[in-house]
Amino acid sequence: SINGTQGYTAMKKEVFLYLFLACLMVSLTIFLLSNITSNAEALREVSRELPPWELDRETEEELNQRKGPNRNLQGALETRDLFTKTNKPMVPPKRRFHYGIVQHSRQVAMDSVCQNSNQTWQHLTAQQRQVLAQRMVVNDEYRLLYCPVPLVGNGPWMKVMYLLAAGKDLTDISKLPSKALSNRKNFVYLNSFSPAEQERRLRSYLKFTVTRHPFLRIANAYKLKFEAENSFFHERYGKEIVQKYRKDAASNLKGNDVKFSEFVRYLSDINNHEEMNEHWQSLSTLCRPCEVGYDFLLHHETLHQDSRELLGQAELQKRIPVFPYDTWDRVSSVYVHNLFKQILPSLIGRLVLKFANDLEAFSYSSLF
Repeated sequence: SINGTQGYTAMKKEVFLYLFLACLMVSLTIFLLSNITSNAEALREVSRELPPWELDRETEEELNQRKGPNRNLQGALETRDLFTKTNKPMVPPKRRFHYGIVQHSRQVAMDSVCQNSNQTWQHLTAQQRQVLAQRMVVNDEYRLLYCPVPLVGNGPWMKVMYLLAAGKDLTDISKLPSKALSNRKNFVYLNSFSPAEQERRLRSYLKFTVTRHPFLRIANAYKLKFEAENSFFHERYGKEIVQKYRKDAASNLKGNDVKFSEFVRYLSDINNHEEMNEHWQSLSTLCRPCEVGYDFLLHHETLHQDSRELLGQAELQKRIPVFPYDTWDRVSSVYVHNLFKQILPSLIGRLVLKFANDLEAFSYSSLF
């Protein structure tokens, strides 16, 4: 009877332990979901407090000629419908992966945008292929192709690619030299291969990139390159922007006091995205989603969850058991709110038009 009592006690302890772990997992899930919900609500609040939208006729007509999620944006902007759904027939993606619901919807959106573009790698000019190949990071052992984009939170995945290339364990991340990720010698890029080998990898490797709402990238770029102490950007871009868009610009200007409205006007007036600096250039130009056909589109806003799915599809769970997620962000919803309060509605309409391809291809509706 003593053994029976001891066994019963041990069983009660095991049951209690399982219940405790289950409660812990439920609490963690609720916490993550509440964070995502609160961020979405904060962005909706930004939109609700902005003034009524009034697009100039030329911009409105050009917006309404577009197809996809941003079609008829005038009505969407007036009603604050920031999550407008497209009426365009969706084409299911033809991929070799088993996607979750969110990733599948992103692939459907990208394929629907790209289906009529008739763009492939061969359609790019030699110069465009060279520029893109210089950007894409390759790992032959795990058959990965990664297109990093500035100001979308590339640090975690560049760390992963660095560790995979160096054959190091995840525990070595804390010991990474501060300049390891910015040194191109630590990575293999697609342009190091012949054109035939580049195309072979593009056909057979798992291709992915991280995206972010273009307006949040713009806010981040403004904060880091113009509000912060950055002599290169002040000299190279700040002086030009102030001189062109400020009526009372001083003759001895330093370019270190660019207003956000001036920066947005500057972006809106650039005719060709390829002429932009990479920190505010469109993601569609930087990584060419239609020409490359990415297998995974990770969002900065849900990077942790998206990365776990990608690691599973790439069979990297054992190699990277815990994704090195960086929760730190340079711009808050309050900061973005205050910036866009400075902008005339017609100017925001021009910005929507300028980055419409990103909004459509990467499943970002209207504004935020």
